[in-house]
Amino acid sequence: MFDWLVRLFDWFFQFVPQFVMVSPSEGAVRITHVPFIRSWTRTKGFGWYMYWPLFQEMELVNIKPQMLLIELSREVNGRSIESSWALQYWIQNPYKSLYECEDHEEILASHAMKVIGTYVEQGDRDWPLDEIVTEIRKSVSGIGLYLQQVFPLQFVHARAHKLFMDNVTEKVGRIVG
Repeated sequence: MFDWLVRLFDWFFQFVPQFVMVSPSEGAVRITHVPFIRSWTRTKGFGWYMYWPLFQEMELVNIKPQMLLIELSREVNGRSIESSWALQYWIQNPYKSLYECEDHEEILASHAMKVIGTYVEQGDRDWPLDEIVTEIRKSVSGIGLYLQQVFPLQFVHARAHKLFMDNVTEKVGRIVG
């Protein structure tokens, strides 16, 4: 019913400068479009910024340290091995993270699975975590991420885990039932 009024206000506020606050845990990218000439991009940090919605846009992204959980299952010497890992990372370059890759978490997970998988296939549990971190850092530096740490959470032989869980559920079933 009042759609025309909403559109009128939207059109009017394009000519009024907007203020946005970028908090310490965020990064921002301001894109300026000048028709028929070119576009400029600037990465902004913490602070107050003004932009004109008529020819600029402002995107905010969370840059504080985040955790990504991945699960990996491999076949080693005829045994199935399942492992869980936590990756702690933060966004180093908001522009690359927003505009040069589709999904930075998916790319980080795929690179980490490839690198961690090579070490898991070796069979021993003495993983050089520093080497794993540096290899993953090298592979994801082009998408604006910085990997801080890798944490191994769980390392289980799938057959032994299944037998253990079957035994536990059988005992719990006898106690409850």
